[in-house]
Amino acid sequence: MKMRFFSILLALCLLLSTGVLAASPEAVTGSAQALETGMELTLILHTANTNGKIAVSYPAELELLETKTGFGDEVLWDIDPAKPGELSLAWISARDIPAETTALTLTLMGKPGSYTFQVSPQELQRDGTEISCPAFSVNGQIVHDKPCPSAAFQDLSQTAWYHTGVDYVLERNWMIGVSATHFCPGNDMSRAMMITVLYRLAGEPDVSGLECPFRDVKLGSWYADAVCWAAANQIAFGVSGEHFNPSGTLTREQMAVLLYRYAKLQKADTATTAELTDFPDGASVSSWAKDAMQWAVGTGLICGIQENGKLLLDPRGNSTRAQVAVILMRFQEEVA
Repeated sequence: MKMRFFSILLALCLLLSTGVLAASPEAVTGSAQALETGMELTLILHTANTNGKIAVSYPAELELLETKTGFGDEVLWDIDPAKPGELSLAWISARDIPAETTALTLTLMGKPGSYTFQVSPQELQRDGTEISCPAFSVNGQIVHDKPCPSAAFQDLSQTAWYHTGVDYVLERNWMIGVSATHFCPGNDMSRAMMITVLYRLAGEPDVSGLECPFRDVKLGSWYADAVCWAAANQIAFGVSGEHFNPSGTLTREQMAVLLYRYAKLQKADTATTAELTDFPDGASVSSWAKDAMQWAVGTGLICGIQENGKLLLDPRGNSTRAQVAVILMRFQEEVA
């Protein structure tokens, strides 16, 4: 209905036009830039205008990841999932849209190869004068310079929200799969897993001579050195004096506390904080985790999760492996 309304308005603009047709074959140009696992198509408007429409078609095997426009909110996208490889953007503005505005940017992913985009500028106008611009094509290539780490795992999507974070931790060997073919991004992170990841971030220091204070941490287990290191550096205190509960699930507030203590050990920034009152469940953060959670929110490590239309901290909810991967990337890039 909105697209039909926009089309009617654009048609009226043309009918009411009294200006002289302006021929401008270079009114819109496009370029395609290769990305790590895809490409980015950019279309530039080189002439000022007040309304118009641009239709783009591309090979259906490409997957559309993101759309952007320089027109602000005065636009209407027409993207039909039933018609892969086709989209259009229409706009009407009460004021001049200046020349050299980026009309749209599309980010797409696909297999290595050459691809052609067909671009059709339509109904471009400025002050009642139509701006003529012929259809044109843009050629681009996708070249995977390096293999995507996620491609080794059957259960990882290269278009999921966690993709960049999971690739980040896999490349650095901070996290590995639970098997050779599965990463299990939606599985809960265990306490042993998290301590092991922090141990790897620290460079896996020598733990010779250190005694592990927890009776439920078996010597020689895959996480034993990490727990001994964490206990010696006051990162892990256990669930009681003698028990660490290595297989226990890691809550979101526990994750914040462990990262907070690790940041202090690394002398990273721990001064930046934020109040938790913007979150409906901010008051449910445990007293022992409040400082850490305020730091994690203040530094942007934890941004909250959407649930029933609300942005929640969910401090006692479980941390998934995908969530931890993304937060570790933020920590390394923004805090460490």
